[in-house]
Amino acid sequence: MITECRTSLFSGGDTCIAWVATHLRYDLLTPVMRFISELGEVGGILFTISLIYWLWNKRYGKYLCYGLFTAILINLWLKGLVRECRPPSQFWLEDVESYSFPSGHAQIGVYLWLGLAYYLRKSWLSPLCLAIGIMISISRVYLGVHYPQDIIAGALLGFGVLLLILWCEKKDFQLLSKFSLWQQVFILLAILSCYELMVYDPRGNDVATIASAFGFWLGCQYETKLQFQPVKRPLSVLSQLFIGCSGILLFWKGGNWLTDQVSSHFTVTIEYIQYFLLGFWIAFGAPALNLRLGFVKQQASVIN
Repeated sequence: MITECRTSLFSGGDTCIAWVATHLRYDLLTPVMRFISELGEVGGILFTISLIYWLWNKRYGKYLCYGLFTAILINLWLKGLVRECRPPSQFWLEDVESYSFPSGHAQIGVYLWLGLAYYLRKSWLSPLCLAIGIMISISRVYLGVHYPQDIIAGALLGFGVLLLILWCEKKDFQLLSKFSLWQQVFILLAILSCYELMVYDPRGNDVATIASAFGFWLGCQYETKLQFQPVKRPLSVLSQLFIGCSGILLFWKGGNWLTDQVSSHFTVTIEYIQYFLLGFWIAFGAPALNLRLGFVKQQASVIN
């Protein structure tokens, strides 16, 4: 738990959280809210974005993932800048160890699930995605770990990032495309290094985000030569999911286990490698292996 923090920006925050805890919590509702909140955690985000990229629409998945990393980096920077304390721990229904403002769950939930709602706007799934994004935000107040202003700020930031990414996707905006690949690598590493100097994140989530963002971006650059297309046959879909998700668990959970086994002097280095490989696996590794095994296909224009 972070102890060096500043009191709530909104004087009525504790009163609001206490009222929610007293009047709106029910035994049957609490597990539902916990499950919805989990969709905004690392695991829920990883598998959601991967399924979009692998099985539904690679272009949408790529831009949504770029925006996701942007949203997380903004969130971590603001948390370290404001350093707002969490609500009193007696109201918590889960343990938290980060600053409160703005809510990362609300920011990511609104960004990702409203983005899905936009891309699925001609489908009955669109209202469901919209509802999930809103409920992820609400769940954080229900669980007693965020103030209302944290949720509002996070939701607005998530919506702003979504508008930016939708514009970039529509315009096919590629800022670094005029440079060679290695020039792009140098520029992006310089930008991420500057960010690392600006952010204050005691939990070290900035390491995971920076490394996985760079790994995913580099994987996307290599994937342009691969140009995979998913095969929608049930057996192929199940095989793609098994291979892809097995890799995610290996780099994510296996990397966490390895980090716990080594000296603290090497922890940050291993985390950089771990999350770089995780991002690279999602963007390129899993599609390349599935292509080799025949579970996805290559676009005809690339083959020719």
